[in-house]
Amino acid sequence: MEISLLEVVRCIEGLDSQTVESNIDPKSIGGAVIKEIWQEAGQAADAVLQKYTLQDLAEKRDARRQLDIMYYI
Repeated sequence: MEISLLEVVRCIEGLDSQTVESNIDPKSIGGAVIKEIWQEAGQAADAVLQKYTLQDLAEKRDARRQLDIMYYI
């Protein structure tokens, strides 16, 4: 079973951390605009986190470790 980074973040922060914010009714037009942009940013972040798994992280780490290996004479 692959575990996405989104699942990890939701476990740490709570399953519905963004749902609470989406239930807040903005008091002004400016507040509504900010709420919409904040929700869009959250969706973009979720999309990125959903793309990667813990396995992906381990593979990226291992690949960088290989690049960092230097032999000095």
